[in-house]
Amino acid sequence: MTTTAKIATKGCNGTGITDEIAERLRLGQTLVVVAELVVEAHHEKRNGDESVVLNILTVEPATKDFVEDYLRNMQRALHYERKLTEDGPQMQLPGDHAESSIQDVIDQGAGVLTQTDGEPRLLDPEDETDEEPVPVG
Repeated sequence: MTTTAKIATKGCNGTGITDEIAERLRLGQTLVVVAELVVEAHHEKRNGDESVVLNILTVEPATKDFVEDYLRNMQRALHYERKLTEDGPQMQLPGDHAESSIQDVIDQGAGVLTQTDGEPRLLDPEDETDEEPVPVG
């Protein structure tokens, strides 16, 4: 049994899509939006497959560049997590962990960021006598 979905057509009254935004879209500009979907109708076929018709409840466009960048990054992260769940890891990572250990970072000569008394501090891997991390910033 499978369930398929389609989005029903809807006007943009009551959404964040203004006439100005509609004109920008007509001219070929893309737009990142946050949308909320609800099920408008549910159908079951004789073979047991199901389908749902989705309706867009709200649409709010990102009208500032920094918000659009944030949403695009969130979209990429959500897409990556979904594909990871569906398909598993996309490439084989060396070793049995995805990130370097603190010791690996120290061995490579990079500083280590630590948290002391709520303050971020950087350890200097070149200074073997460094007992107290140097404040960052």
